[in-house]
Amino acid sequence: MKEFERKLFIVDSNELLLMYKLNELFQEEDISINTMSEYGELPIHIAAKRRSISEMKCLLHAGVDVNATTDDGHFLTALHYSIGQGDFEMMRLLLHSGADFEIKSGFGYTPFDLAIIFGEEKLIYFLYSFMSGKGY
Repeated sequence: MKEFERKLFIVDSNELLLMYKLNELFQEEDISINTMSEYGELPIHIAAKRRSISEMKCLLHAGVDVNATTDDGHFLTALHYSIGQGDFEMMRLLLHSGADFEIKSGFGYTPFDLAIIFGEEKLIYFLYSFMSGKGY
């Protein structure tokens, strides 16, 4: 999977080209959007960790499970990753794509808990608004 991550990193950021390249890469490497890395991460986690909105959009378009958790004992979702990095745009994209804000990590934290722990006010306000049904 490391070779896959390296190839994904150098792909052009133009979304249409990226969609084509990702599809080509998945076929070439004989992997799917659900192929787990040796670190227990799926492509959705890698895209969130890299803060790549264009990669995430392509993966979501391809039908990735937006609520998939890591298989490393931490059981983090891409939403947990985005909040842990303070990535507002990624968090917003994931929520509007159906990410579940109530999933708890292996440590028992929801994404909202993490936003509070990290003190990310913008994320806290948006999440609170989204959770109460007033989402942006």
